[in-house]
Amino acid sequence: MTIADGWYKGKVSMGRGNDYGDNLALLLQLEVEYEDGKRDVITSDGNFVYTYEGPYRYGDLFTGEKYDARMELPGWSEVAFDDSRWQAVHRGDYPYDANRHAGNGNYV
Repeated sequence: MTIADGWYKGKVSMGRGNDYGDNLALLLQLEVEYEDGKRDVITSDGNFVYTYEGPYRYGDLFTGEKYDARMELPGWSEVAFDDSRWQAVHRGDYPYDANRHAGNGNYV
């Protein structure tokens, strides 16, 4: 998963950046339903890891995106990828009213 500054942290109003906050965050609940009817729920938690060493150097609504293919991490989305040098995420403590959901129900 790749996240970027977007509206929250990006250069939206005054062009400085961080107008609404300075910490990137991810709140995730992925519900997978298999053909046999079984379901799995994957949620963001303290087991997630991250790195700044990938090919996306920055991404912003107004300044665009910089992608450096020389920094690609082959196999990063594969189960066997070695992410042992990546850092553990910092778990945030946000109020429940800050939680959001997909606006179109079960279809994302």
